[in-house]
Amino acid sequence: MMTLFISKLISEAPNITEVSLNGILGKIRSELKDINCEIIGISETVDLVADKYLIDINGGKIESLSTPNADAYSAKDVSGTSSQDYYCLVFKKNIPTRLAEIIVLKAVPIYNLIRPLEIGITAIGEQGERFLCVICEKPNGKSLKELIKEGREFSHQFILKKIVAPLNKIIKDLHGIEIVHGNINPSTIFLDENDEIIVSECISSLNGLCQEDTYETINRAQCHKWGKGEGDKSVDYYALGMTISSIISKIFFEDIKHINILESKLQNGTFSFLNQHFHFGGTIGDLLKGLVTDDKNIRWGFKDIENILMDGSYSLPAVLEKPALPRPVIFKEKEYFHKAPLAYDLALNWEDAKAFIKQSLLVKWLDISASEQLTIEALESLQEIAKKRFSSYSLFSKEDEHLIKVIIALDPDGPVRYKNLTFYKESLGALLIYSINNEENEITQFIANSLFVDLFSYYEQIAIWFKNKDYATGLKDLKQATGNIRKAGFGFGIERCCYDLNVSLPSQSHVIRGEICYGIKDILTYLDKQSIEIDELLLKKNLLCFVASRIGLAEELRVTKLISFYMLEKDKTFISLMILGMAQEKTGVKELINLSELYAEKIKTILDEVIKGEAIKKDIFAAINKVKSQGNLNLIKQSATDIYYLEQDIKGFTQATARVDFINKELERLKDKYTIEREAKEWGLKIAVKVSYIIVLFSIILAISGGL
Repeated sequence: MMTLFISKLISEAPNITEVSLNGILGKIRSELKDINCEIIGISETVDLVADKYLIDINGGKIESLSTPNADAYSAKDVSGTSSQDYYCLVFKKNIPTRLAEIIVLKAVPIYNLIRPLEIGITAIGEQGERFLCVICEKPNGKSLKELIKEGREFSHQFILKKIVAPLNKIIKDLHGIEIVHGNINPSTIFLDENDEIIVSECISSLNGLCQEDTYETINRAQCHKWGKGEGDKSVDYYALGMTISSIISKIFFEDIKHINILESKLQNGTFSFLNQHFHFGGTIGDLLKGLVTDDKNIRWGFKDIENILMDGSYSLPAVLEKPALPRPVIFKEKEYFHKAPLAYDLALNWEDAKAFIKQSLLVKWLDISASEQLTIEALESLQEIAKKRFSSYSLFSKEDEHLIKVIIALDPDGPVRYKNLTFYKESLGALLIYSINNEENEITQFIANSLFVDLFSYYEQIAIWFKNKDYATGLKDLKQATGNIRKAGFGFGIERCCYDLNVSLPSQSHVIRGEICYGIKDILTYLDKQSIEIDELLLKKNLLCFVASRIGLAEELRVTKLISFYMLEKDKTFISLMILGMAQEKTGVKELINLSELYAEKIKTILDEVIKGEAIKKDIFAAINKVKSQGNLNLIKQSATDIYYLEQDIKGFTQATARVDFINKELERLKDKYTIEREAKEWGLKIAVKVSYIIVLFSIILAISGGL
């Protein structure tokens, strides 16, 4: 099983030659839903990682090594085998981590790159709350940025041989195991006392989260910090180029606003932007041209750098930037010769952009260039689609959705843009967690709505229009999230999407106090150990959404055997029992005695109000009591929904109901008979009186007649 392979990578750290590196990161990511704290490794001693490294919590955080994802603290080897300086990354529990990258880099060392030495689940501080902890070796020396600001001079030869060459090798090795560093800049590259570089780790935060905007590609620099996604491998080479420019020019662009840097790069290209501040010539200039070109498809990589380093033989591509269109289009009194800058400004001026695209100026502008035929066809097709259909349940307007898609068609390599929110679709999970944690309700609502209307499936059409299947990558998880957010039952909704789109996110349930649960085995063990009340478990559906995500629950559950008891068909207690029972079966956890006991008593309370026949009720309760001590949740469910007992109760109840109906009808009939008899008697008396009166009257008449 893959989880055994992950366990081996974590615990044994096999030599690189023993590990198949082909697709290793993707394999581990695909299996993270089956990981648990036991596989990661649990320390039984407070503040101790892997029974070896003691965390100095009282010494306070190391701010320079901390990130939004993790706090850094000094640590020391208490086994006495090493005197090196270490630090521990204590990861926050409400944020997804680069867990797959941590596991791979622990097993596959890369020379001159700070990497995870140990990983474990450790109780921290006096409270003893458990966290994911990673031990790293502290970097020696000072960062390039510190050295430059102190006045250190670097010759071009030194830069090429002592900085570029080893960096190129580190990036190549990282990319060989499918990892994008995402944070290369002068502050994360150190020189030790021997002038040997050391590169900071890349696992303490999500890709690009801590990267300075100046060193990001134009597209990623536009994105929300949590909306960059994993990025492609070329972003590391762009960052390398920008780093080289800062080393040579000693310019870090700290005094220029980010938006001004971005707009200048968009209008003129990155290399032109750099040359506005410092002239780069010769071999270094050509190296920069190749590395910071804004077209990722022709951006230089490992082999191109090697050619310069080995013998200086290289050839720059004839065109390093996309050519401008022959004439501009004008939007808000500004001329645009390229599509990407226009796409960027359309998003920043949303309401004006909705009016602008109605004027059909885009197709006319692009029609003068034969190379833009695919974009023209995409825009025309999109216009026809917009006329025919629109999701009536969308929370953003028809015009909003149409503009989102127009911008994507103009710049399909760029991020998704909606008003002031810019992100790559692959980052949607991290962005969703950010918005929930920080109560950014507008972002949460936009993400939820985008998933609900299946907005991102539009990239399938983009892939067809532009004949590039890469545009449709990453849609499988988003489509699954769309299906799950549309369902309202237990185990579904927006909470479910948080876990579907973040496989490294531990459970965020309020039920889990002071613990950390990465897998469903952790959840089951915790619930059984803590004897959580079932009502508290059902108070919010977050925990069951976590479990449903990890077991891959695809459809809403119903207790089909209880269809005759319509009030129980969707009962939360029964549904939660079924979900946890599926989890127990998947994990192979044998005995959940306490949890089974709690569910047994709760189920009996519910059935006590539903089952009518006392004898049948007694039989069902006896069956539940018989199996609850086995600690098998599925046996509890089977006993509680035994069709024999249920049919008997339904049959008995039906017969009893029929008997009662019969008696009621008889009573009504008898009641009617009594009423008739009483009324007949009354009428008889009345008739008798009248007849007697008539007889007396007749007798009197006869008597009078006879007398005459």
